[in-house]
Amino acid sequence: MSECWAAASEIRDSALHLLAGNGTSNLRSVDLEDNNLYDLAAVLRTMTELRHLVALHLKGNPCSTCHGYKGASLQMLPHLEYLDNVEVWSVDRELPPDYNALDHVTSGTLLFQCFRLMGLPQPLPEKMGNKVTRTA
Repeated sequence: MSECWAAASEIRDSALHLLAGNGTSNLRSVDLEDNNLYDLAAVLRTMTELRHLVALHLKGNPCSTCHGYKGASLQMLPHLEYLDNVEVWSVDRELPPDYNALDHVTSGTLLFQCFRLMGLPQPLPEKMGNKVTRTA
């Protein structure tokens, strides 16, 4: 078996040990997108047992919102070629020499953008006969 596709399967952290069991050592691609994985350190420790892993997909899990998600994943899994369907480049692996992956995976980060429209001009009045009216 070289691929494991378990996206949107409601997998939790407690079931990760099943991935490191018999018959999974040759896995090259693991897709765990959109599950209930919270503990990134536990996920990465499990994935380190998969020596041939080159593609990992964790997008949509709470653990993928950790501030150090990408850096930790690439440091602990140096053979990854794809992370969340994005090719890993050598520049992605450039981390400070004292960088410790597990120090950066303990909290989640929620990023969002909010746009506010300000200062919209009033619509031009329409003339009806001799009377000027405003339209809403």
